[in-house]
Parts: sequence; C-alpha cells; structure tokens
Amino acid sequence: YGLMAGYPKILNHRSRMMRSLFKPRNAARLVAAIALLSESSRLKAQDLASGLVSYWPLDEVQGTKTPDLVSGYDMELINLRADDLLPGRRGNALAFDNGRKTLLSRVHQPGEDLPANNHAAWTLSIWAQVAGAGQNDLRIFSEGNTQDSDPLFNLGTHNGGASGQLDVFIRNSPGGWTPVNHILTEQEPFDGQWHHIVFVEDNGARSIYIDGALDSLEIDPKPDEGDFPLNNTSIGGILRASASHWITGNLDEAAIWSRALSQEEINELNANGVPQISSQPPPLAIRSFVGDFPSVVKDGSVVLRWDASAEATLSINHGVGDVTAASVFGVGSITAALEATKTFTLTASRGNESVSADFKVSALEGAGDGWSLVDNFDAWPLGNINAQGSWKNPVGDAEVVEGPESQALTFLAGEALNAIELKSLTIEEGEQATLFFRAFVNPESEFEGLALNIGLTEKPIRFVGDFNGDVGPFVRFDNSEGFGVDVEAVNGVGGSPEFVTGPLAEGQTYNVWLDVDNQPVEEGDLFNIHIQQIGGERKTVVEGYRSDRNPAGSADLGAVSPQLDTLFTAAFAGSESDGLVLFDDFYLSNTGEFNDDVPIPIQSTVFLPEVQSPPAEGQISGVAANADGTITIQFTGTLLSSDMVNGAYAPVEGASPPSFSTATKAASRFYIAR
Repeated sequence: YGLMAGYPKILNHRSRMMRSLFKPRNAARLVAAIALLSESSRLKAQDLASGLVSYWPLDEVQGTKTPDLVSGYDMELINLRADDLLPGRRGNALAFDNGRKTLLSRVHQPGEDLPANNHAAWTLSIWAQVAGAGQNDLRIFSEGNTQDSDPLFNLGTHNGGASGQLDVFIRNSPGGWTPVNHILTEQEPFDGQWHHIVFVEDNGARSIYIDGALDSLEIDPKPDEGDFPLNNTSIGGILRASASHWITGNLDEAAIWSRALSQEEINELNANGVPQISSQPPPLAIRSFVGDFPSVVKDGSVVLRWDASAEATLSINHGVGDVTAASVFGVGSITAALEATKTFTLTASRGNESVSADFKVSALEGAGDGWSLVDNFDAWPLGNINAQGSWKNPVGDAEVVEGPESQALTFLAGEALNAIELKSLTIEEGEQATLFFRAFVNPESEFEGLALNIGLTEKPIRFVGDFNGDVGPFVRFDNSEGFGVDVEAVNGVGGSPEFVTGPLAEGQTYNVWLDVDNQPVEEGDLFNIHIQQIGGERKTVVEGYRSDRNPAGSADLGAVSPQLDTLFTAAFAGSESDGLVLFDDFYLSNTGEFNDDVPIPIQSTVFLPEVQSPPAEGQISGVAANADGTITIQFTGTLLSSDMVNGAYAPVEGASPPSFSTATKAASRFYIAR
C-alpha cells in the first residue's frame, strides 16, 4: 500500500517482478510476511523488556527530576535544567558540564531494585557523546555509598585523560575485594561521536560491548565473598557524601536490567533502542521529609524539605496547610516559624490513599540574638554520628560522647572526615559570618600526634587528605610537638600551618570564633580567629588571613564555588585515637555580619516542651458525582458514615483528607466530618 501511494513511477514500471508482486495471491503473501516481521519485532521487544528495572530516556525535565519510565526511580537533577536538553541519539539527551558540576543521581531505599550491583546478573546500557582525551578520570556512570567513600563501581574516561578509551574502576575494601584498578577497553568510545556502551555482569563474569561489539578487555570476575555496600546510582559523575568527577559531554538512553542481556539482545538494543513498556503508577510515597536542622533557636525558623509522589496533594500540620503549590512534581520546601518544639507531619493524599511522615524540630531556649544553631549534639544517641540528621562521616569514626557539660563530638579511631551541609545557612559570596564552637582538652587522654582541622568550605566530601590543605578558612588543633594542644592557621594558597596560640590547658573549655568574609574566589576569603578560655579574656589570635583554597580547583573535585556551604571536621592519620579534644555548640551568625557574642552560656541547653498540633477542623467542603458512577467527598478532619441520618456513625475505612471516593452502592448514605 505504501508503494502504491507513494511511488507511482515504480508502479508504472512493466517489469515481470512488479507484475508478479501485485498479483492478488502474491500481494497476500507479502502482507502475511510483513505481519510476521511485525509480530517478530513485537516479540523481540517483549523479550528485551524482560527484567528491565529502569529506563531513563533523558528526554525531559520534570521540575528537579528526569523520569524513569519503568519503576518510577526518577533521577534528581543536580545543577542541570531544561536548557541542558538537546537533540540526542533518540529524542533528546542531556548535556553535562564538569565546570558546572552537573549530575543525575538517586539514593535508593532498602528493598528497591537498585543499585544494579545488588543483582547477581545485570546489564547497563547508555549512549555517550564524549570527547575523552584530556578528561582525566571522569565518570559517565557510577554506583557509590553516601555514607562511605570507599565502595565504588565506575565507568568513565581514561584516568590519565590520554585517549578515548573507557576506564573501568571497581573498589570494595569493606568487602575485601581486590580492586579493578583503572583498566581500559581496546575500543575508544569517547571520540566525540555517539557510541553505545553496554556493561554486562552475569553471575560474576563481566564484559563490555561498544556499538554492539564485544570488547577484548578482560575484567576480573566479581568475587563470591563480601557484600558490595552501595546505596545510590548516578549518571555523569560520582555521588558519595558529596558529588565529584563530573563528565563533560552528552548522555542519552540509560537503562538497567536485572539480568544479563545476550549478544542478540544487545544488537537489538543497539539497532532499535530500549523497548517501550507500559508501567503502573508508582505507589503513593514520601521518599523524604526533613528539616535543615533538628534544633532551632526559639522564635527562629526551620526550612522543611520533601520529596513525595508527583501527583499527590500535600499538606503540613501546625498551620502550614496545603503545600502542593510549593511543590514541583512532588519536590518542594517551605520555611516554618518555630516558637516551640514541634513535630511536623507531611501528609500525601491521592484519591482515597494517604501516607504521612514526621520530622521533629526542637526549639532551643536561651540563645542570643543573631545566632543560628548548627548542632549541639544533645539530640543524638551516643555513638557514631554518621547519618544522624545531616551529618556525614564517610571516613573514620566521629563519635557523640559525654562531654564535661553536655554531649559533644570527638574522634576515636585515627583519621576521620565528618561534615554537615549548611543548607539554608550557606554563606554566599559577599557575605560575612562567624562560626562559633567550643573545644575541650580531655585530661584523661595522653595521646600525642593530634592534627585536626575545623572550618568552612565548599569542597566535596570525599577523603581526609582532601582537607589537609587547599580547603578554605579553618582552625587547626595540633599537638604533634608533644607540648600540649596548640592552635594553628594557614595564610594563603600553598601556605603551611603556623602556630598562633597555645597550648590550651587540659581540663578547660575554650570558646572559639572563626570570622569569615566570603570574598570572590579569585581573591580568597579573609578570616579572623578569636579564642577565650571560659572565665577568661577573649583574644584575637589571627586577623586578616587569606584562606588557602586554590581558585584553580581540580578536574575530579571541580571548580571552586563561591558559596561556603559545608562545615567540616577532619582528623588526619594517627590523630585523635582516644578523644583528645571534644567539640560542642556549633553556631553560625545569621545577620550577614561578624558576631563577637557568646551565643549561649555553657551548660544552658534547654529545649522547650513540644506543642501538639491542634486537632483538624471537621468540614465537608464539597461532593462531586463522577462519570464512572462514583462520588468524591472533599473534607477535613475525620470522615464518618451511616446508613441512617440519625444512626450510629463509624469512621470510613481508608478515608483520609483531602478527599474520599466511593461507589454509590445504596439508595442513600450519610456522611459527617468531625
């Protein structure tokens, strides 16, 4: 039919073949053959879709995400936006940029089908248009752990940037594995053109296909012993406690299977793409509901953030109300006042379904004006601080312990890196702020060799060695000379720690102020340090120093950003093996200026008692008759029903605000809201 409609000149050709082709009998055979080919293609697509866990076409941006069309494991956009969409291998693709630290990532929940390395057999397919030469050790696909910097699965560019070869790096020290240490494919898919890359793991055996052809690279098989503790998947870079190793180039059509694809299936995938399959809407869920900080100074405010089902109606108690309009595809944030301790509840509703999540924020009494609490460690259980609130301790052992006055932070097992994102307290370029904290020298510790930095940075959280210099404004505590704990500082890029005061007396607590003037990256931040023994005089020990952060940045950790968005604590090799120094009461000034006050007296931590949310008002605001014969009731409070207007009313099973739908099964039914 297509030939007849579109090519009359061919039809006028009097060849024997054409006359034979369009005889009724042969035409019927031709139609049957086309039908068989079509059915064969359909069956191939069905087979290829078997075991498909996730498919990210990278065709669109939905708020802060790009969708997974199979399981709803949508990828979060980090420094990416709709402007980064461009024509790709199929449909659109996303353009990634190392200079802007762009990334797609998703942290998975227990029980989900990702990370891919959780499966004994699995397949990754992705299209890449990357010029690899000169891009040293940057990644197109990675799986890592947000709480441990060590375990990694990585596919990326040559670790020396010498060619367009694909680099494979797999490390799992917790599992006792021998690393797959930067081995390279024979083929060079990173030549600036579009190439199809497929990684297959089949019960330990690993292989790579490029444009459908099996590469000669031999990869050590996956060890039989030892778990691979991964919890996230990222495209365009690595995500651990922080992101790093961002690629520059275009990526498209990423998909993961929970089985090993065959050579024939890879050929089909290369030729015809990922099959389109119909997927059910994901279950109603709240993936996260958190505040920036678990404790806030009384009459301050807390930023609440959430990630819930895109199509849900969202509301928060304590008078916050409906926050659906503050969400984009289920992701949003809002600032809430805090005059007393509260447990905020986020409710997500869809039809007659409803789920909720809580986040408690404690109101701290007695803090001075102009200060925001970062943490005083009193809200946490004793022990490792990793994943408590927003703290990340990806290396070593940072512990919450009993201090001389209240709970405090220390390091117990050699080198360690611990950090917290400042989020709404981030210090922007051109702003000034003061970081305040307390330090206590433990007289029961006889350890020598301490080297520990505390300060502010924008550097990604990766390894301890990243924070021994080229960091930003920080205070250094050191007793490597064995004469007590001294305070040191570094002045300028490439500088070395220099003594500024000490030694600090054992058994004594000191107030420390770090003033930071966030100046342009090219100039470097200015900072001052002030020290005061409790009961003594406040002394300025550093004034007008430049921070040591090199404005050139690095390829793997990226360009230097203008914001100071992270508070870090880093103890170096051999340091703090028995808690020599304890730290407490981290506060940040919030007026845009330096603050020389003590934010809160020592031993004065008082959290106000919790105020319960008032009961919801009961009201039926509307009833709608639907085309399918159901009715929908809009309400607040608790919905009850009865078969008689003056009968006994009972709660309606499964009904939760803001709406409930039901079939009209009887001549009449009566509803009230309380």
